Amino acid sequence: MVKRLLTFVFCTLLAATAIVPAGASAEVANVPVFIDGKKIAFEVEPQLINGYTMVPLRQIFKTLGASITWDGPNMTVIAKKKDILITYTIGSYTADRNGEKIKLEEPGQIVDGSTMIPARFVSEALGATVGWEGVSRTVHISSKPMTEVEVLGFDGEAFDIRQGSKLDKLKFAAISVPFPGGQNDLLLKQILADLQENRVYVEVDTKERDAAGHLLGYVYMKDGSSYNAKLLVDGDAQMDSDSPNVRWFDLFKRLQTDAKNAARGMWQ
Repeated sequence: MVKRLLTFVFCTLLAATAIVPAGASAEVANVPVFIDGKKIAFEVEPQLINGYTMVPLRQIFKTLGASITWDGPNMTVIAKKKDILITYTIGSYTADRNGEKIKLEEPGQIVDGSTMIPARFVSEALGATVGWEGVSRTVHISSKPMTEVEVLGFDGEAFDIRQGSKLDKLKFAAISVPFPGGQNDLLLKQILADLQENRVYVEVDTKERDAAGHLLGYVYMKDGSSYNAKLLVDGDAQMDSDSPNVRWFDLFKRLQTDAKNAARGMWQ
C-alpha cells in the first residue's frame, strides 16, 4: 500500500511540475471547441503553442468515448476505444495507433498538469472529423459517420448528388441559402463550384429528409471543415427553423451571431 501511495504521489508531482519546453511560445488560444455539437468546458483552456491549437487530451478523448491510462514514470498516455489502442509519450512527434505511427504537428506538452495535443491529432487517432472555422476561430469535432458523395448539379432547390451508384437530392441541414435570382445566382454558382471541385462528405441528423424527400445533410470538405458553418459565418446563409438541427444548434447560433456582429454577407 505504501509503495503504491509513493508511486501515485511521484507521478502526480511529475505531471504537475512538467512545463512547456523552453523556446515554445504558449498562450491561451481563446478557441471554443465543440464536440458533436456541444461546447466543451475545459479545466485547462486550449493553448496556442508555436502557432498550433493544442487541446487537453484527456477531456477530448473521454468525451469521444475513449478510456485513458496515465503511465507517470514513462510520461506516456494510453488510450483505448473499442478496437483502437493509442500510446503516446509526452514530447514525441509520433504516437502509436494499433502498431502504426501517427505524426503530430507539434509534440504533446503538459500545461498546468494537463496533457495538451494538437486538435488535428484527434482525427488521426480516433477517426473523428476535426474542422477549423478560421473566421470565428472555432474547432468543431464530429464522431458521427459520414458518406462521400459526388455533387452533380443544382436544380434551383437541391443539389443533385451521387452516392456510389445511387442518385439523390441534397439540401443543407439547419441552414437556408438564398433562392436563385439576381446576385444570388453568383453565390449559388460559387457554392456549386466549391462542392464539385472538392471531395464532399455528408453527415445526417436525427431527421434525414425533409417533407419533399430531400436528404438533409451537414456537408464537410476533405480537410474536415464544415461547409454549412462556412456559409453561416460568411453571412451567405442563415439558420433555418424548418430544417431539423439537433446536433449543431449551439455552434451554428454562435457563427450566425458572429456574422451579424461583423456585418458580413447578408447582414451588411
